Amino acid sequence: MDYHIADIELVGGIDQTLPIEKAQISVLKKVDELVVEAVEQGKPEMLFKAMRSLLGVGRVSGLALAKLIYLSKFQWKNFKRKDDFFDASEEEIGRKKVTIQRYYRVWEMLVEKDIPREYTEKLQLHPMKSLIPMAQMLEQGYEVESHQWKKLAEAPDVNTVNKICREIKGKPAKADSLQITWDESNQELSMWKNGTPHKVYMTYDENDEVILAGLKRLFQGKVMEQ
Repeated sequence: MDYHIADIELVGGIDQTLPIEKAQISVLKKVDELVVEAVEQGKPEMLFKAMRSLLGVGRVSGLALAKLIYLSKFQWKNFKRKDDFFDASEEEIGRKKVTIQRYYRVWEMLVEKDIPREYTEKLQLHPMKSLIPMAQMLEQGYEVESHQWKKLAEAPDVNTVNKICREIKGKPAKADSLQITWDESNQELSMWKNGTPHKVYMTYDENDEVILAGLKRLFQGKVMEQ
């Protein structure tokens, strides 16, 4: 039976790791077929229509959406458009660019990063809420060893994944990676490269508790604190 992405009924709101179903396999296969068809016809609107459909369904579709975004970005040059893929996607599917980029990095992590194959398959069973912090951690320059991938792959829920990520971040990131640090005591934001800090100067009322709380929420868990 030929499945259309929008025709597969899925269950949303599930955060725990579940066994992969035939529906997920069908959706991922359909993504490959759809990207090829869109390129052949020169119609990127086919990709955006599918992205909108995937945004409307549940957990199983998250991985397919990540793959679709990744492959669409890879094939973007073949549409001979001058605009940026992420800018176009933000406008067409109604999601912020940062969200689309997070999905992109999830599939990039699964196919490009040095993850043992036996754990890659297990990671694909996780919900996007678990995969996104893993991908962000790699983007920030942290190296994950084989035994740590095993722990992440076997983590039973999102809270456990976040705990493991925090443990991994307890060690320094790669020397040549870009790091962002927030010094809460001095209210200073810095960008680091190769051990050299680059200060970011912001103008705001340092006595405004709302601003300070907002800055803390913005950076907490997303950057390396110094």
